[in-house]
Amino acid sequence: MQELADQIWGNSRFHDAAALTHRTWLARELGKPLDAEVTMEEAVRLMQASAILACSTNPVHRRQAYRSATMTYEVVGTNTLPMQQALRVVLARLGNFPALETRDDVGRAAADLPLDLAIEEIALSDQRRVMLRDRPALLTSFQHDLWSKLGEGRSVAVAAPTSAGKSFILQGHLARVFEETGALTVVYLVPTRALIAQVARDLADLFAGTAGAPEIVTVPLDGEQPLPKRAIFVMTQERTQLMLAAHPDMSTGIVIVDEAHSIADHGRGILLQWVVDDLDLPRLSGEAFAQRDAVRSNCAGLM
Repeated sequence: MQELADQIWGNSRFHDAAALTHRTWLARELGKPLDAEVTMEEAVRLMQASAILACSTNPVHRRQAYRSATMTYEVVGTNTLPMQQALRVVLARLGNFPALETRDDVGRAAADLPLDLAIEEIALSDQRRVMLRDRPALLTSFQHDLWSKLGEGRSVAVAAPTSAGKSFILQGHLARVFEETGALTVVYLVPTRALIAQVARDLADLFAGTAGAPEIVTVPLDGEQPLPKRAIFVMTQERTQLMLAAHPDMSTGIVIVDEAHSIADHGRGILLQWVVDDLDLPRLSGEAFAQRDAVRSNCAGLM
């Protein structure tokens, strides 16, 4: 199948048909006329090629398969040929199961699939099904890979579009780890105060009505306030620095850095790096911690 996908990718006629479909779709979206449009024969061949490219291990092939299949479906429609079935096959092979229910006709197409394709979809979906808060959920390939790595306790850096569903998996993972009894502290670093409120609200909704739910903390606790045994601290790096100064013995089990690319943001990025290092390293004594903060304050003043 990979060899066949490579042959399709090396065929200029495929790229010409894909480009024409893209132009046709864009012209219709903008209400502009086109000299030439996709024929039904070209649409069928393009959808067939997309179904093969969807099986490729090359991410470039897979992205093009998604674009070509969805645009062909939009351009041709479903009145003449069962393009909804073809699109469903491509989406299933890409592991994009949540997208199967975004259009009613694509969602209903499962009952009309040939038996071998229906069995293929069932087998693929079983590999992407997980339990989130005692409910089954079908994940995309990206989401399932992230879910599995987090479940293994691995350190993960993720770069993906907003629509990829990163937050959904992160919150599902937090729900998973807090299902176990015992003390656990999570630090959820966000870049702005506005995001503190948003993330804290989402987490509060996630754990609403759950026995043993963690406490959601958004402001630093002073040294006289005891740390909760089960908590998620949603804070900026500045607030987290104050927390570490007041509680040098604070121990964290999980650290989540939202928008970690902001570590390149000059002074705030340096502070974010320091905070992440402090959360990851064994706590120093209070005196040593205070001395180190003093040095950092002096350095920050020089930058």
